[in-house]
Amino acid sequence: MSDCIDRGTLDRLFDEVRPFRRPPVQTWHPERMVDFDLEIRADGSWIHEGGVIGRHELVKLFSTVLARRDGDFFLITPTVGYRIRVEDTPFQVVEVSVEGGHDGRRIWFRTNMDETIPLDRDHPLDPRIDPKTGEPDPVVLIRDGLKARLKRSAYYHLAEMAERELPGSEVYGVRSGGVFFPLM
Repeated sequence: MSDCIDRGTLDRLFDEVRPFRRPPVQTWHPERMVDFDLEIRADGSWIHEGGVIGRHELVKLFSTVLARRDGDFFLITPTVGYRIRVEDTPFQVVEVSVEGGHDGRRIWFRTNMDETIPLDRDHPLDPRIDPKTGEPDPVVLIRDGLKARLKRSAYYHLAEMAERELPGSEVYGVRSGGVFFPLM
């Protein structure tokens, strides 16, 4: 896994994944896996060789080939898998929107990669707590084991909709798609 990655690798990777809208990375099993100097920080920034990748469209494209395999994160192409580092979660929920009323309510999340996903059984909310601060730090499953951390403003938006799970219950959360999701 210690193959040397030269400066042009980023451009080659871009050229390899550009033709796909949503690449079928779960069906790709590249023979070659290499370490790649790329880190997704907890604040959502993508860092390559010490510098922030400033082109959001490039980051969005790379996010489409992001996969999690055996606990590690990779940018997967048909020929090479590039192991990267992820500080917390690879994505962030930056916006919450709501459709419908209480019983038929559906909550939608928009990520920092402009993906929109529903809060539902396939995309559940994990009401985790930050071990350092003791504060709520929930995450939602986006796809294929990849999660997004709710930015504080998104969490507060959910908290404004919180209700008791059952009358008299101490469990507060939100309902979406007919499912109750605890917030803490």
